[in-house]
Amino acid sequence: MRLKKKPLPAGRIISLSVYIVAIIVSVEFLSFLALTGYSVVASRVGLRDALAARRNELSLAWRKKTTYGDFDPLTQVRLVPGEKYSTYLFVNEHGFIGNGHNDAFLNSFPEKPRGLIRVVLLGGSSAAGSGAAKNSDTIPAILEKMLNENANAGAKRYQVLNFAAAGGYTGAELNKFLMQLIYVDPDIVICLDGFNDAWNAVLEPSRIGIKHGVINWSDYSYSYFELFNGYGRRGSVPVRFFTFTAELIQKIRLKLHIVKNTQPLYDRYPFYKISSSVYRKDPTLARVTYNNLSSLASCAFLSNIKLFCYLQPHALSGKKRLTENENRLIDNWFQRARYAGDAFKKERYEKLMNFAFNELEAVYAGLGKKFEGFPGLYFYSLTGIFTEEKRDAYLDTIHYTKTGNEILASRFFKDLTSKELKR
Repeated sequence: MRLKKKPLPAGRIISLSVYIVAIIVSVEFLSFLALTGYSVVASRVGLRDALAARRNELSLAWRKKTTYGDFDPLTQVRLVPGEKYSTYLFVNEHGFIGNGHNDAFLNSFPEKPRGLIRVVLLGGSSAAGSGAAKNSDTIPAILEKMLNENANAGAKRYQVLNFAAAGGYTGAELNKFLMQLIYVDPDIVICLDGFNDAWNAVLEPSRIGIKHGVINWSDYSYSYFELFNGYGRRGSVPVRFFTFTAELIQKIRLKLHIVKNTQPLYDRYPFYKISSSVYRKDPTLARVTYNNLSSLASCAFLSNIKLFCYLQPHALSGKKRLTENENRLIDNWFQRARYAGDAFKKERYEKLMNFAFNELEAVYAGLGKKFEGFPGLYFYSLTGIFTEEKRDAYLDTIHYTKTGNEILASRFFKDLTSKELKR
């Protein structure tokens, strides 16, 4: 005779549930205390900063996730059709950010119909539109609208393609231009660069945790390089539940070397040694940027493509009197970034980036002189373009507001119409 199991009484179920929840809360609280204590003792920060770190961990875990791209074997990063970029911007079926309209002629791709002048924009996340509330607020969309609104009746129409992407820099753009974009028959290419070239040289190694970077690598490719060589990604993916417990486990794994130290991987990599030699002579990698843009200009000239290369503005250059709101947004950015390494403390960051940008100013001036006799090749510094602007132009250290995007698009429009699109 089989005895039937009696169901647990409701009171017992409630008691067990409360007990389990109490254990979970206790473990999470103890993890919180352990992480805070570790920050104060080992990292030698104040209690206030330690608590700010915990708040930042929760913020990262619960903020709305964004998509910045997947791995691409040719260009390192590609945007994913049908997904959103930087929260608000839609990626079209061709894998780039559209300009937010349904004009079939201006949306032609990859074929290029007669009567269409095709402009391609290259750059990093600020050029792509990070911070824009909608596709039509990006620099390419604003520029495209300006060009077509000011075109003569019956004249050709202008298409501006947004091939910028987070982490974009001159090396990746040279690669993208040669391997892909040359086949879509652009008439004009605009490059808005500088920040990521400087970042990859003077900041990225600190964030990654290696002695120095690898020349012409974006921050994305470090993760993939490590993953494909059996080291996996650095750090942990923030989790919404058990956030502090997961963070504590990750720190323990790092301390116990359960997560591999990747420096030996780079030390064995021959190109890392070449990069070391380059870094010793040129710590900002300005010469690397020079060579990338020089190669791009040479290829554009031989392909009869007009090229406009701009050194972009950044918030801590001292060339704009920042508004109270801009300063608040920038301080918030540093509060979130301060645990990424010593280079991301505001004073250190500002010193490194301005040193790198001073070198890049000389690069763009030198390229302007080198290609002065070649029609259709232009190099400009826009680091002071917001000097007289009293409104918010920056959302953080590098990304622009709609106002900032409009000012940059207006400058591109002025240069294109005065130098290459004269009627």
